[in-house]
Amino acid sequence: MVDKFFAETYLNDPSPKVGQSKPIKITAENGKRYFLKTEIVNSTWQNAVFFQELLCSLLAKHLKVPVPNFAIIELEKDFIEANAELMFSRKFKPGLYFATEEVNDVEDNLAESISLGVNNGLPKVKRTWTGYLNNVSNPEAYADIIAFDIFVQNCDRFSNLGNLLIGSESGLRKVYAIDHGHAFGTPNFDTTKIKLLKLNEEPNYDDWLLNQFRRHGGGFTFGPVFQGMQNNIDLTGNNPFCRIVDSIEKISRDELTFILGEIPEEWTISGDQQRKIYLDFLSRQGLLVKDIINKIVRANLFSNHTGGDLLWNESYSNEESSGIQ
Repeated sequence: MVDKFFAETYLNDPSPKVGQSKPIKITAENGKRYFLKTEIVNSTWQNAVFFQELLCSLLAKHLKVPVPNFAIIELEKDFIEANAELMFSRKFKPGLYFATEEVNDVEDNLAESISLGVNNGLPKVKRTWTGYLNNVSNPEAYADIIAFDIFVQNCDRFSNLGNLLIGSESGLRKVYAIDHGHAFGTPNFDTTKIKLLKLNEEPNYDDWLLNQFRRHGGGFTFGPVFQGMQNNIDLTGNNPFCRIVDSIEKISRDELTFILGEIPEEWTISGDQQRKIYLDFLSRQGLLVKDIINKIVRANLFSNHTGGDLLWNESYSNEESSGIQ
């Protein structure tokens, strides 16, 4: 079950500065601090954001892809009325919100400076970005995140410097994937989204998806985040994608159904019909991730790959990967 708590105190903290849609910071009844996102972005309601945030976070947790702890936080009417800033912003009202737990020692200031530099085309800052992603305690996460974003069709992260977070866990520098609201093509559930989620039935879907990553990245590469991650992936030895792809391929339809059932009804537009559309997409997409990674390798988008196809150990098991967290 997903943790669910009531909000107790509004902390009015603007962090994190990069990559999130101006969340608010609260203390919940369990004493922990959380960032709450809103579905209102630029005065527009994005009706699938909470649905997709929770779905992707649950999938990431199941697949051991590093994401911050998360919960469903309920804002009560009294809480809103006691905090005039929230009431007058018109972005928050009583109800359920997707929330991520505060991560220790987040490196916000450096990330923000790098983001500004990359957006202004400064090559030295691009090198700094790659270095920023270096020296983390969980470097295997980069291959996991790339495969995961292919699985959930998240074309946004590879070009958005705000969608990776560097923080501290037990005194170790650690990378987390955050912000999944734009997965599955768009942050909305509508007729366009339904068509997008059926594209992986088509024979040329792999090429279409790679072109979507390029389009978001602004050119041949997939964007600065992908570049930073791939520079920290070692393809000279064993295939670093084996564990995560094996885990994705082994998710059963029943497991996906259970995960989708964790999403509150009020976060859906069409209830079980909507869940069924995502279920069908993920069931198909999980079997395509390996082929899409192979195409990315053949397109020479991994700078430290020495050539040839990746070797996939068909007998790979979670027991064999017990050293990877």
